Amino acid sequence: CLAKVQIVGHNEKTDCFGLIQVTPVSSGYCLGSCNWIISTGYEKIVYISSSSTLTTHPKSMDQNSIKNADCMIMTGLTQTPTQMPDPMIGDFCRIVCETLKNNGNVLVPCFPSGIIYDLFECVAGQMEMNGLTTIPLFFLSPVAQSSLAYSNIMAEWLSSSKHNRVYLAEEPFVHGNLIRNARLKAFKRLQDDSVHSEYRQPCVMFCGHPSLRFGDAVHFIELWGNNPNNLIIFTEPSVNYLDALAPFQPLQMKAISKPIDTSLNFTQAKKLIQDARPKSLILPDCYTSSGANPALPL
Repeated sequence: CLAKVQIVGHNEKTDCFGLIQVTPVSSGYCLGSCNWIISTGYEKIVYISSSSTLTTHPKSMDQNSIKNADCMIMTGLTQTPTQMPDPMIGDFCRIVCETLKNNGNVLVPCFPSGIIYDLFECVAGQMEMNGLTTIPLFFLSPVAQSSLAYSNIMAEWLSSSKHNRVYLAEEPFVHGNLIRNARLKAFKRLQDDSVHSEYRQPCVMFCGHPSLRFGDAVHFIELWGNNPNNLIIFTEPSVNYLDALAPFQPLQMKAISKPIDTSLNFTQAKKLIQDARPKSLILPDCYTSSGANPALPL
């Protein structure tokens, strides 16, 4: 199946059977994320997937290309509309530092790409400000090393500031410097000999999976779960942390959820629709119902 997958870049037009032309444009959500423009000689359809207008590490959202569509299909709005990303990241860093000062370990169940790049940068900076630079950050995943390496060379997917660093022979992400200074260590698997030689406590451990149904995070819950000084902190908005932890109860380690979702919220989505001015709009019914958040315009 993968042999038949065609890789395309942002703004690259692909002809499908001579009937339609498909073009991916940056959605600003994560590295390589995109919205899709499907066009014929007569109509233009825009598909909005997970998108962000915030300034983070990915290339900014291309809002010009999606304007004046005959039809816009909108999906992927934020799952945490009342919780803004910046305060969540600030709380995350503060709680991590407080735990480390109490000689506790921090477990962060996460995916091996995406917001994790921002978390490395923010938490390392806060640890430095709090005099915790001797405490290591561990990143454990079968693709940990390749994820960190590719993020530093995929210039077309990066924000303008990070994109420019690539051509100045500078690493766009802080994690390159963290690895060189042995503050961040990446491993493929828990069984590697290097893990046992490098491992020490207290530490911050980034590993999968956020659901806690598989991955190395399960091992660390069993290892650290009986110590109330230790902490597990969830950042993935699609995971209900109480359901994830249910099979491990009773658990003495602290558990906190700080969901970090940079997807469009309702206010941002409304502005995007008003600026793009599509002739028609298709979206899930749940986005149009009134409730805690204002409904999108029909």
